[in-house]
Amino acid sequence: MQCNFDNLMFFTDEEQHSMGAAQTFKTISQVELDALMQRVEHAIEHDLSVEASDLSLLLQAIQTLAYLQTSIEEKNTTLAKLRKLLGMMPSSEKRPNNKDGDKQTDDNKSSKNKSKAHKKPRAKSQKRVPQTVVHHQLTDVKKGDQCPACHLGTLHRFEPAEFIRISGHSPLQTTKHVLERLRCNACGQLVTAELDEQVTNDGPGHQMYGYSARAMISIHKYFAGTPFCRYQSLQQMLQTPVTASTQYDQCALLAHALEPVMDKLKEQAANGQQIFIDDSHFKILNAKPVLKPDRGKKDVQNLRTGVYASCFLSNTDPGPIVLYDVSIGHAGEFADDILCHRLPALKPPNVMSDALSSNKVTAITVQKNLCNVHARRQFIDIENSFPYQADWIVKQYQIIFNQFEKTEQSNKSARVRLRYHQRYSKPVFEQIKAWCAQQLIEHGEQHSTLAKALQYFLKHYQGLTAICMFENAHLENNSAERALKLMIRSRKNSLFCKTEEGAKTTNIITSIVATCAANQMNAFEYMIWLQRNRVQVKQNPQDFLPWTFAQVSNETELCAEVG
Repeated sequence: MQCNFDNLMFFTDEEQHSMGAAQTFKTISQVELDALMQRVEHAIEHDLSVEASDLSLLLQAIQTLAYLQTSIEEKNTTLAKLRKLLGMMPSSEKRPNNKDGDKQTDDNKSSKNKSKAHKKPRAKSQKRVPQTVVHHQLTDVKKGDQCPACHLGTLHRFEPAEFIRISGHSPLQTTKHVLERLRCNACGQLVTAELDEQVTNDGPGHQMYGYSARAMISIHKYFAGTPFCRYQSLQQMLQTPVTASTQYDQCALLAHALEPVMDKLKEQAANGQQIFIDDSHFKILNAKPVLKPDRGKKDVQNLRTGVYASCFLSNTDPGPIVLYDVSIGHAGEFADDILCHRLPALKPPNVMSDALSSNKVTAITVQKNLCNVHARRQFIDIENSFPYQADWIVKQYQIIFNQFEKTEQSNKSARVRLRYHQRYSKPVFEQIKAWCAQQLIEHGEQHSTLAKALQYFLKHYQGLTAICMFENAHLENNSAERALKLMIRSRKNSLFCKTEEGAKTTNIITSIVATCAANQMNAFEYMIWLQRNRVQVKQNPQDFLPWTFAQVSNETELCAEVG
């Protein structure tokens, strides 16, 4: 509980409870008021007694409130009179009657406002980490008993001792539930004890692996990158064995419950204005070649066998959405499948990728952004052979990256940032372009590593300078490459997916977990919540998106604190 007053004034015990009598006041500052409220709340929480000085202040506050209520009920009481009675404005006897009185009052007011403006802002309260509070009660003695040490005084309540214990346990734990049953000796009817709500919230009685177990196995596999066989050996050592095949079965059941949310996230991700895509090699053992349309030639199909893990990162208004797809296809095709759901009324999005033709989006018209880190890397790779050229390019790009970082850290609008880049970044890009063309002429060799680096920049100049042409354009594709590390981690640890159905399970769970991580949410609790409401999730998936869960969690925490 907080108050927004700089200070409060209470009537003291010596006040005269009449309109005409002079009043005396006791002023307490905001800091003192906050400290008082914290002491009182602490005393209530731990059933402690309140200090006499604090009780005196509380009594004065109650008397002030009662006096104000009585004064307000009187017909002749005005706001100016109430302010005067509370000492918020000087009385007519104390006001200066000289000519400079008004000026002096204004000076005092300005100095007060000035000191208030320079007041150090209060630190924002950090979100509390969920903790389980356990109260340990005294069993041998109680309040009012004789002191066991001196046998002279009596025991009174005192501030409790506190410490925090962080304990560890197995990721999966087994609990055996024994339900008492009674049987009728006449009809044979069985009466069985009901499960506690805490048990049913983790799954129905016939379900061996609870919602929390499925969520934990999935997080270890698809976020931490722990293979099923390694997790099996870990649980075997901790004497809670779970086979690798059972782990996959539980993950598949979880993916089935999350699939409606995944489909809805694809629809929302299509409407983002900033989109980052990238892909990397992957493997599906049982994948069969498929015929897919040639994206460069119309009415032509090719037999494709290459498996890739594609990433689609979309910055939307509610928050970032991270989607993955392990299949025979590139990131551009995955982006086409998502962007076909984009609302027609929206303007073309900025799609950031590298310059590979496989990343080209063909489903809709987009504002093409190409990664400048890839262009810069072309020169870094030939630094040993061409140190002068590499050093010059790096210095020019340093200017551009500094300017881009400056605009991103500012709170300026997209239009203002675009104008800034057109004025300051575009001349640097043009200078690089002219320098590359001159180097090609001077160097002469068209097939050297330097020539390839120069040609790369000149060929993709328009996409590399997107920040100078489009609002909300980006300079590099590091966001997608960082997000793609989840799939690369899984590939390095688990090596492959066995079937296409297993790849689909990987896509769904990894996408949900990565989206939760990008929005700083608890994916474990979120996936339990979705499983618990799986029927409603299937019917109305738009009501169970990550941001909805964040709102529900905040409301639950607030209700718990108020309660």
